[in-house]
Amino acid sequence: MQQVCGEGGEDNDDDDANDNGYRNLGGKISGEDDDCKPGYNGQRRTATTIAESTTIGELAKLLFSSPKQTRFVLVIGAMFFTMAALYYSIVIASNEIIAPEEGGGHGNGHKGGGRYSSGAFLEIVFTNAAELPGLALAALLLSRLGRRASVGCCFGLCGISLATILFPVVAPSARSYLIFCARASAQGFNVSLWVLATEFFPTSVRVLGVGITTACARAGSILSPFIAEFLFARSLWYGVATCVLLALLGAIGSFGLPKDAELSLKH
Repeated sequence: MQQVCGEGGEDNDDDDANDNGYRNLGGKISGEDDDCKPGYNGQRRTATTIAESTTIGELAKLLFSSPKQTRFVLVIGAMFFTMAALYYSIVIASNEIIAPEEGGGHGNGHKGGGRYSSGAFLEIVFTNAAELPGLALAALLLSRLGRRASVGCCFGLCGISLATILFPVVAPSARSYLIFCARASAQGFNVSLWVLATEFFPTSVRVLGVGITTACARAGSILSPFIAEFLFARSLWYGVATCVLLALLGAIGSFGLPKDAELSLKH
């Protein structure tokens, strides 16, 4: 319910613009008549109308309005960078890990144009199908453990699955199952991070905040071909170890994410 300018009293709407410490958006939000600006038909400005009428510079000041909020934004951006670098590296390199000697992979000189055997093809289809269980895993963990814990658990599970590949006792035939677990958990932390980010930023700065995190994810995705093509071309150990390191960084970084109680849409 919007208040009309000139009415006294407090605005009792639970506007998420007041959450997360993002207060006084572009000036005042409630209680004063000078919030009434031309073009809003005499109605009090909401978080949405403030965002529409505020410059990028003012929104940036609001986004980084306190040391705590600045830290959260930087941590979320770094997590998106790590998430994209790891997720796309696994997706690109999964075929190489499962069947390095087939399909024109690095084990075959990376000539391209090769064909997979029926067994290798079925393994690839099996690992690609891990995206669906990954969505179910994310939904389960998000509802049971919360946003931050879901991100950390999925990063940890992904790292464990990938690290197991490096053990000498693991047969090559078992790699498809480990890649399945890694890709499912990678989809899990991908989805969990997007949910957390959209719930963290209040309406007034959500477009700018999600835009920044998306840019960080794009930067991370640029790194993934280097990991998948260059490091895996040198050896399986280099490529997998780098992915395990990224998963470890993601699991540790999840402790710096905001708690569920600090997410604007959770109020």
